[in-house]
Amino acid sequence: MLNLNFTKIADLPVVHIENFYSQEELKKIMDELEFLNGIDRYKDAEEPGGPGTAYEDGVALKVGKGLHLNAVYDDVKQSDILNINRKLFDNQLMDTLMSKHPFFRYVWRSNRDETKIHYFVDGDHYKPHTDDCVITAITWFYKEPKSFTGGDLIIEKAIKIPCLNNSTVIFPSILYHEVTSVVMKDLPGQGRYSMSQFLYM
Repeated sequence: MLNLNFTKIADLPVVHIENFYSQEELKKIMDELEFLNGIDRYKDAEEPGGPGTAYEDGVALKVGKGLHLNAVYDDVKQSDILNINRKLFDNQLMDTLMSKHPFFRYVWRSNRDETKIHYFVDGDHYKPHTDDCVITAITWFYKEPKSFTGGDLIIEKAIKIPCLNNSTVIFPSILYHEVTSVVMKDLPGQGRYSMSQFLYM
């Protein structure tokens, strides 16, 4: 049974699910995240091959590294993450989400999704922005024990969701959201990983 918390902001739904992936799934995800970090695949937000960023008045709102995971692999079968994250479209989960709010029918109706990986270390953050899709799902990962503070998600300046390992937040992409600054010592591989899934129609 999922540990699912439901709330609304301006009548729009936000769902937070703790321990979303099984321990076996989590290990495979972390292995791939660390492998990509070890071969230096994560790039700055505005670099070619990086995760991109939203802008305001021509200024990048994101400070941090990452990548478009779908662009890394010629075949999605090569990526454990791109296979495991299909869990977001599990029929039981979709039924549960739709029972909470009709907006989540968009999960069921989605016909395309993309996955970005982010890796944040000391000072990295993402200022308030919206995403150019319909639904955003963000999952956090890090090595235990946690070696940083911050990296929390704030939605519409109304709710703050703490960065907890293996927890997922699903919400309408039109809601303004931001990531608080990560604070940590220089510990290679001990920063804040996140996986963002963007669902389109």
